[in-house]
Amino acid sequence: MPFFPGNVEIIESATVPLLAIAWDHQVQVAKLVKSELKIYAKWTLDSSAIGIAWLDDQMLVVLTSAGQLCLYANDGTLIHNTSFAVDGGRGDDVIGHHTHFSDVLGKAHHNCIVVRGASLYLLGPTHLVVSCLLLCKERIEVLRRGGDWMGAFNMAMMLYDGEAHGVFDLPRALDDVRKVIMSYLVELLLAYVDEVFSYISVTLGRQLEHLNDSLIDSFSVTSEQYTSVGGVAVEFCVHIKRTDILFDEILSRFESVQQKETFLELLEAYNLKDMLGSLPPEVFLVYIFCTLPGASVCCNHNLSS
Repeated sequence: MPFFPGNVEIIESATVPLLAIAWDHQVQVAKLVKSELKIYAKWTLDSSAIGIAWLDDQMLVVLTSAGQLCLYANDGTLIHNTSFAVDGGRGDDVIGHHTHFSDVLGKAHHNCIVVRGASLYLLGPTHLVVSCLLLCKERIEVLRRGGDWMGAFNMAMMLYDGEAHGVFDLPRALDDVRKVIMSYLVELLLAYVDEVFSYISVTLGRQLEHLNDSLIDSFSVTSEQYTSVGGVAVEFCVHIKRTDILFDEILSRFESVQQKETFLELLEAYNLKDMLGSLPPEVFLVYIFCTLPGASVCCNHNLSS
């Protein structure tokens, strides 16, 4: 039966040292409690393990004979898996191995896996495979460049809430995480608004070149698009508690495309629920003079608060 030496990560004295070990289809994580090892987590793999290594005290990588690189939390939660096989080969064709004892038919895979920061180096007979765990911002950028803005915002909010898995490049304290990523979150939102506004402008320009009876419908669709963008912006700013961005950067962008009223209509529901705080004087005045449904209710609400 193959046996793979576990990897021990000695972490801060306030926490408990952990030992990870994998053999056949099994993985176990044990913790040292009062000089005694106790099972902390265990789980079963789809194929036999051929390697295991800690990325940090929260995450470990398990390599399988099927060529899968599996990233787990230390409690056994699967964070991500991908293939590390080369040219369609199996995993054990890539990882080096040798016979541990002459009378045992199993294979021991060690000194073949090295972790340096977020990089994992796999040494084999003919290949050196390097796998890297993307930084949290790089993961968001992958989604952003792929056009999955909602996925990017979802990951950003998970980072802000401290719910993202596989994060190693950020502080442990949630308040510190938020301070580190805040400027990037604002940058992400403004990039989204600018890109979609640019797309709407180009689309509208093409429609104006081909005037026809459906022009009114086209303007209706355009208004819906601005409403959709504004809705995302408001939700995101409320979530990360940066409503000041709404009344500065976002509002000015809607004003530049003559969509101020569209934006203010979106704010009304949030204002009534006290989710925006005190409105800036200039925004408050717009509520008074614009003929928006419920404007008087919003005014009374702000006066009372």
